Amino acid sequence: MKINNLSRALVAACSLALTAPVFAQSSKPSPKVAGKRDACAVAMTLTLKGLHCEGCEMTVKESLSAIKGVEEVSVSAKKQQAVVWVCPDKNVKQDTLKAAVKKAGYNVVKIEKGEPKPEKKS
Repeated sequence: MKINNLSRALVAACSLALTAPVFAQSSKPSPKVAGKRDACAVAMTLTLKGLHCEGCEMTVKESLSAIKGVEEVSVSAKKQQAVVWVCPDKNVKQDTLKAAVKKAGYNVVKIEKGEPKPEKKS
């Protein structure tokens, strides 16, 4: 069975694409990895307005993760909230968190210190 030159070229190109290292990097900060926060991190729960989908979650997460002193971020469109763990010695202000959410296109209804309280199951 003969393989024509076009087929060989496609196979070679695909092989190269799959094995070549990726050099381009995103200009966006990478979201903080869950479970990798500093032991001294303190949680702040933001009640949000306007989140509809996973895309909304990612946008807010990237915006909050870019703040210096933010250790980890968890966002839920379903619950309309974000939990942000900050390092206390970095002095992250609530206004800075609000501004980041606003810049991402969403609104902060309130900010409370601590993790959210578990939902009661009926």
